[in-house]
Amino acid sequence: MIPISRSGDDGLLDRSIKDGVNLPELVEKLARHYLNKAMDEAHGNKTKAAELVGLPSYQTFSNWMKKYRLT
Repeated sequence: MIPISRSGDDGLLDRSIKDGVNLPELVEKLARHYLNKAMDEAHGNKTKAAELVGLPSYQTFSNWMKKYRLT
C-alpha cells in the first residue's frame, strides 16, 4: 500500500472540521472515483481492477461496485 501523503493531496486531509464533515459522503466520493479509475485502467477487467485498488478479489471489487451503485 502507498502511504497517504499530506503534501499535494489537494486539501482532502487538511479540510477544516470546525463546522463538521460528512465522512460517509467523502468516503463514497473517494471510493467511486478510484473504482471507476481502476476499471478504466484495467480495461474492464475486474480482477486487474481489484489488484489496482488493493482489494483481494474480483468478487470483493464487484461488491464495492454494487455498494457504491456503479454496476
